[in-house]
Amino acid sequence: MEVIIPDTNMAAIMPQIILTIGACVVLLLSVFAHSTRKYLGYLSALTCIAALANTFMIWDINQTVFAGMITINAYSNAFNMIILISATLITLVTHDAVDDHKVGEFFSIVLISTLGMMIMASSQNLLVIFLGLEILSIGLYVLIGMNRARIHSLEAALKYFLLGAFASGFFLYGISLTYGTTGSFDLVKISRYLQANNMLGDPLMLSALAMLLIGFGFKVALVPFHMWSPDVYQGAPAPITGFIATAPKAAAFAAFARVFVEAFAPLHIDWSTILYWICIITMITGNLLALIQTDIKRMLAFSSIAHAGYIIMAILAGPKLADSNPGLSANSIVFYVMVYSLMNLTAFSIIYIFESREGRNLKVENFAGFGAKYPMLSVGMTIAMLSLAGIPLTGGFIAKLQIFSAAIDAGYVGLTIVAVITALISVYYYLNVLVKMYFSEPEEPLEDVEVSKATSLALMLSSAGIIVLGVLPSLMMKLM
Repeated sequence: MEVIIPDTNMAAIMPQIILTIGACVVLLLSVFAHSTRKYLGYLSALTCIAALANTFMIWDINQTVFAGMITINAYSNAFNMIILISATLITLVTHDAVDDHKVGEFFSIVLISTLGMMIMASSQNLLVIFLGLEILSIGLYVLIGMNRARIHSLEAALKYFLLGAFASGFFLYGISLTYGTTGSFDLVKISRYLQANNMLGDPLMLSALAMLLIGFGFKVALVPFHMWSPDVYQGAPAPITGFIATAPKAAAFAAFARVFVEAFAPLHIDWSTILYWICIITMITGNLLALIQTDIKRMLAFSSIAHAGYIIMAILAGPKLADSNPGLSANSIVFYVMVYSLMNLTAFSIIYIFESREGRNLKVENFAGFGAKYPMLSVGMTIAMLSLAGIPLTGGFIAKLQIFSAAIDAGYVGLTIVAVITALISVYYYLNVLVKMYFSEPEEPLEDVEVSKATSLALMLSSAGIIVLGVLPSLMMKLM
């Protein structure tokens, strides 16, 4: 029997190799060199930075490796960049926040989860996407419930695990139906088969599309698959919430767009209608429910649901712009996810600092007086809230502008009008946080908080990134 060895290019997957080695080293050091535990957060950050540097080194590579299962190009590298930046900032923020006996497993799981995300973002094979999804998900289940003394964290982990297991089942069933119809897991081969055979309206493919949509919808928190999001955001420790809200969604959207815009483009008439209405319901539901939240993390959870709706607009526009402006949809998704990650990492890192002081979840009203007492942290929160609201001169404004432009170019004028209206609604609850910070008096005297140098560095980098991308978006555009 002839053994076929798949084509390999180890340089093309060097960022993933670096993360794997880094995770193993971190775990081994925590077990056999206890004196190094306080430096493991920094080592994890350096691992992510090394992987990020290597990502830039292979930026211009455009090839598939491992029998076409992994593709390396500007699109996958851009999402890997976002994922690695998010992981770097999270490791800096949490470097001294983990119990000494759990520090090794915490940072090694963060690195392994990051590896799973990069596999998802780089994959051109449905089974490999599922593999990356499971590596990512299992790590997140553990991270959410790692603080066993906190009942809300355990509850959040259980909910995320149960609903995630159901979503994974649907996703895997969708993969099996796709393979049963097309005879392939490869996205390019699936697209060619669907083009060569008129499969529009085919019951088996419609079922496959529905199952895959449920799986992706859960990961990116689209309505009605969003039920886990508010409870998990509220129950998980704030830094982990920031991680869940950013890097995993970047990976999920990378795979979502690649599967639907690339593989299932010949069936876009079938899936675009349902996704159109899901997009509208997601934007409306997310923003309206965010309006009535008093817990800051639940408010940001519902706002993240609305932001997922905005990104779906670009996915909808993808097939329609394939001939006239093929790069607009992908570029707008990458830019939006980059800015969205920086905004949420900034906000949740600051929430974590104050939660550590309070010892409980923060309400919006608890931000009263923060502007005067904590001016530097308040500046970071202000930048994040203004950008989330889409105020000009922030990255959030440019990101929304690009998404709306892509939707209009694709003919989705009505959808864009709904998006603009819901974006205006969101301005109220974002600015409400700033009003509390600067114009309300605290009920009790506020105590001082300590912010480590690593956390300060992470906040400065993320806040500066939001402003730079708002003023000079061309810096990001040149990479794409």
